[in-house]
Amino acid sequence: MLGTRTENVAFRRGKRQGLMMSVTERYLRQDIPCAHKSCQLCPQNSDLARRGLPQLSDGMILIPDVSVVSRYIELLEHSHALTNLVFCQSVVDALDRRNRTRTIRNVRGIAADPRRTSMVFANEVFDQTHVDTMLPARDNRAVMRVAAWYKAHLDLVAGQKVVLLTLKASKSVRYLVSHH
Repeated sequence: MLGTRTENVAFRRGKRQGLMMSVTERYLRQDIPCAHKSCQLCPQNSDLARRGLPQLSDGMILIPDVSVVSRYIELLEHSHALTNLVFCQSVVDALDRRNRTRTIRNVRGIAADPRRTSMVFANEVFDQTHVDTMLPARDNRAVMRVAAWYKAHLDLVAGQKVVLLTLKASKSVRYLVSHH
């Protein structure tokens, strides 16, 4: 189901052609599930289980930001005790802009492992978690919005805790408190 359409316009200075305008168009969806196996609010979760795609299990949900993923990918990858990791699409895109293809491959490997019950969440095209700015701190704000959405969404499922893994704790705590 397609929702609203957003447009980002950016101007870049090229060496040969002078000033160039770049327009990025996105259609925001409203039907992206949280992928938690106990959630009854998202009807698409049953489709994930039927197709054999990973679902988040009961317990703590961990959402790492860009700095944690880029700095501690080996720990995230080799510690099989860390389950229920939700990697945001904005984190993967930020790693791509930094030419961290090996790290992206490791993130996708963690998400594909059924024992890890982890996933890549499409926050860039989800209506409730999309961030519509081009600020330098946009990636961190997008991850914080996903954490706030998961916390609000899974408060209805008893016993679910959402933890934002970040190296910038004070700003994140202020954001999560003010947006809940």
